[in-house]
Amino acid sequence: MIYYLNLGFVLEQALVDVMNRYIARQNLDAVYQNFHIAITNEHPFAHMIVEGHDRMSDYFPSVVVTTQSDSRPSDFNNMPVQGLGIGLTSDDIDGLLASFTRDKTKIENGETVKVMRKGQPVKERLPGVVLIYDQGSIDALKSVADSRTQGDIKGMVYGLKIDTRRRDHVSVEIWCDNNQLKNELYEHLRLFAESSLEKTLDEYYAAFHPSLIGNTVHGERSSNYNFDFDVMLSGSHITFDVDYDVAQLILDTEITEINYEIITEVFNHVKEF
Repeated sequence: MIYYLNLGFVLEQALVDVMNRYIARQNLDAVYQNFHIAITNEHPFAHMIVEGHDRMSDYFPSVVVTTQSDSRPSDFNNMPVQGLGIGLTSDDIDGLLASFTRDKTKIENGETVKVMRKGQPVKERLPGVVLIYDQGSIDALKSVADSRTQGDIKGMVYGLKIDTRRRDHVSVEIWCDNNQLKNELYEHLRLFAESSLEKTLDEYYAAFHPSLIGNTVHGERSSNYNFDFDVMLSGSHITFDVDYDVAQLILDTEITEINYEIITEVFNHVKEF
């Protein structure tokens, strides 16, 4: 039987997480005491249209991180998709799923503090990581692997790992009803994008091999305004490109050796006419 494990990555959710940590480490809520800086994937204008804007101050200053488009990097356009033969023990499967979790933490006065429960660190799924599977499938795969165990040699299930390189064109919008605050937030985030964002992404998401394309960082500090909500809102805009890997694992419980030919319905066979 064939099983699919999809290892997906929602970059914009990961960026919200690392940007919130960056803002918290600088204690910017304390620096700008009358403001709480919200970083989100959801545009405040959409909420204000639906919910009304009587409580506009609850939404601003707002930093909105979205993906404008995604595509295969041009360097890979002519490269065919290739699969890597893999074998996984039941321990490997558990380790794969556990590798996309971390100890839950919070930032207090610029310091990272673990969230504990009954003396043990609380685990959380890494924001932006998409693991599509059901527990029944995981249990079935582990059962097959364990049934092939011989003595101290762990049994395996076999299949293909197909990696795909993607490029997201990311948009970061900054909206404030205070122009000076907007300019300063722009500078904080532009410096982060230019200097340490790639390293921070790699710290948490190394499995996806994220790479920020440095010469794609572009910004519009000023000349963006909105007058739709009975007050003048000023905006800034930063864009950049990030490359990363996603993968699909295709595991076939009928395969007993790694060199067995793997055929699945996802492969296209081109006919000659």
